[in-house]
Amino acid sequence: MLGFILSKLNLLILVAAIFGIVTYFMFGLSDVMVVEQSKNVLGRLVKKTDSLISSPSYCDSTYFYLPRTIRVTGSELFYIMKIGLAEAEIEDEFGDSQTYKYAVFSVASRSRPDEVVAADSFRTKATIRLFDISGPAIEEKTGDEALIILDPQAKIPTDALLLIKEIVSGEEYLYLIPCNSDPLQCEARKDQVAQKFLGERSEFNC
Repeated sequence: MLGFILSKLNLLILVAAIFGIVTYFMFGLSDVMVVEQSKNVLGRLVKKTDSLISSPSYCDSTYFYLPRTIRVTGSELFYIMKIGLAEAEIEDEFGDSQTYKYAVFSVASRSRPDEVVAADSFRTKATIRLFDISGPAIEEKTGDEALIILDPQAKIPTDALLLIKEIVSGEEYLYLIPCNSDPLQCEARKDQVAQKFLGERSEFNC
């Protein structure tokens, strides 16, 4: 009888151990899938930005719409997207120094905004102009400390990014303007940026 009880107890211990291992594996796999899906979102944004800059037109624009959440089987990430700027001098194959600008995109958990889940960047020779709409008035963010946050879960969500490429007097510019996925709101932000930051032109050429 005692042997029977011990065998049953060992079986329960084995089942509990297997369940713990499977649960741990599933949670680990879920985390990996969230990271990969976050990378996928950022990769699509970088690809769209590259396509815009590569456009032969003197002025062109496009939108990137953020998913409301990053969802995979068994897990859902409520996230924010951060966009920052950087600049670096890089030597080409002939030893000549070239200045490149970077738009740095990252995804972080909404509950732990300092912990980056995934990151990617876009490199260009164009001047990148980054705008913040979180305050009462639109501001331009400049320098290595420039940073804006898009939050698809906010009361008034910033779940879209308007990208504008423009060439003026031979100089190429890339404008990054956060907005709401409502096209009218994005167009309103575009007009506000043009009127406040483009000087006498007061409008984009596209």
